[in-house]
Amino acid sequence: MSKLNHRPMHMPTGAPTVNATPAEMTELMAEMFHDVDNNDYLNAHGFEDMTVSTLSNNTYFGQTQCDYSAAMVIYSPEKQPTNMLAMVRNVRGTYEDVLIPGAKLAGCYGRIGGPSATILVAETFAAGMALQHATGFGVAVALYAENIGTVASSLKRTYPEASLIICAGKHEGDQGRSNMRNVTTAAALVGALIAVPKGTATFDELYRLEGAAAVVEQVASATGPQGFAGLHVSQVANGDIPDPPMLWPNAINGPSMMSAVVAQLARHIVVTVEDFDALALWILFTHTIDAARVSPILAIRSPIKRCGKTSAMTLLAGLVAKPYPLSNTTAAVLFRVTDTDRPTLLLDESDTYLGDSSKPMTGVLNSSHTRPTAYVSRIEQGKVKRYSTFCAKAIAGIGNMPSTLSDRSIEIRLRRKLPDELVEKYVSAPNDEIVALRSQIARWADDNLSRIADTRPLLANLDNDRHEDNWEPLLAIAECLGGGWLEKAYRAAHALSKTHDEIKCGGEELLRDIQKAFSSECTSRLTTNRLIELLCADREGPWSSFANTKPITPRDVSNLLTAFDIASKNLRLVEGGVLKGYELKQFEDAFARYVRDQSS
Repeated sequence: MSKLNHRPMHMPTGAPTVNATPAEMTELMAEMFHDVDNNDYLNAHGFEDMTVSTLSNNTYFGQTQCDYSAAMVIYSPEKQPTNMLAMVRNVRGTYEDVLIPGAKLAGCYGRIGGPSATILVAETFAAGMALQHATGFGVAVALYAENIGTVASSLKRTYPEASLIICAGKHEGDQGRSNMRNVTTAAALVGALIAVPKGTATFDELYRLEGAAAVVEQVASATGPQGFAGLHVSQVANGDIPDPPMLWPNAINGPSMMSAVVAQLARHIVVTVEDFDALALWILFTHTIDAARVSPILAIRSPIKRCGKTSAMTLLAGLVAKPYPLSNTTAAVLFRVTDTDRPTLLLDESDTYLGDSSKPMTGVLNSSHTRPTAYVSRIEQGKVKRYSTFCAKAIAGIGNMPSTLSDRSIEIRLRRKLPDELVEKYVSAPNDEIVALRSQIARWADDNLSRIADTRPLLANLDNDRHEDNWEPLLAIAECLGGGWLEKAYRAAHALSKTHDEIKCGGEELLRDIQKAFSSECTSRLTTNRLIELLCADREGPWSSFANTKPITPRDVSNLLTAFDIASKNLRLVEGGVLKGYELKQFEDAFARYVRDQSS
């Protein structure tokens, strides 16, 4: 049993204090907060006699139609304020967490009370308020389950003489799973004790039902992690699929969460604004597929290598539900894994194994598009066995996919970064920013699954019925998100739902030779016929015998340039008349991205 110690903790020499707040954070805090004595959020959790800082405007959270109810400053391990978390009440009366876009969460914590000889670690703001008010101890709010261990380690380094008690809890929406796995791991890591709110789910519930004395009693009864061994087990039978994430402990504000997802994607890959919005919606779709009739393929394509496919697929593996990465697989593996585990298939390097010669695999993937028909049958041991193929799937590769798969896809075209485009390589790490985002996504999906299933948004008026089907689940998600996301989804649907015919690779070489052609002619315009003459001038080059020993055709050139969003146009000739051709300015972006200066 632990002994409660209320002695103030001595601050380490030279440690930064709240007075070290950066100027911009000070201004932001002054602009957004004011103190109130009565607060809806606190009242809802039984803290009628407390005061909290409250948001006074919505500048940093967008148009979310929310009543801003409470806020808490988030601190880095160095005790510098880095961000703010707002607890808000939405139009349905539910409290949601909102973070300023660009939030840093991993390793950071909310601070309630000052440092003390005993420091408590809690997951949520409400539990932290109850614990601090009842015990008088300083409390670090870890914000989400996977962050508990990182915060505990940081506190141990900063306050090595303090006794740490990690306070467990089972939070609403966690589908029967508490944060005990994370609590016991953290306690064993730093030599902390564990306190459990016996008889209730959380310490704020214990405070509300039985009062401060009951909270003090349970904290005083904290024990070591050995007594909690064996209370957590793997949630997934297939060891190749990670356990479901611990859901974010509170309801999460959808628009602010999606802004964070898009910001995270933009740090690592180069695509259009519409591509980012489609990617973020598809990631959320993988967590809500149980509400979907259609499962569109996410096709991540690039015209040539080194455009960020690996980074994109690694990011997806950290954000989607039940990720299952595969390369160079077979049809039999696909339908068996899908039938057993319902994963999100992440098929990389598809250009090496998914083509005209892989019709069985293409057939399995085609079958998985709509739930009622997503089955394949096989004869096994003399009997017909039917396998379900319905699941989420992303397919990455160079060039275009087979046309039947492309027709069932939402296609994202990656671009190689320019020297002045700041894009970081993503390398996954334990409890990085992706972990917090996935926890938030999973919570929002869990809270809104039934709403999504009942939502029937207006069609996007695309060019064919298949494309309308592809966007059906994403539009339903966007409508439930609110905050302008339905309009973003419609814009993305129109921008991305273009017909992409199957093309051959060789785009980088074609761009290089087109650049030479413009240079040799000293012109800013070339008709298609003249361009082909110049391309085929080298009888030993690839274009004079492009297909079955025949020269490249205008259609071949058009197909290859489609991957770079370049199309022929009508050129008015000086001598009169109009011919199809290209202007040099159409290639400026592609030349800059894909044709490197050979002297550099």
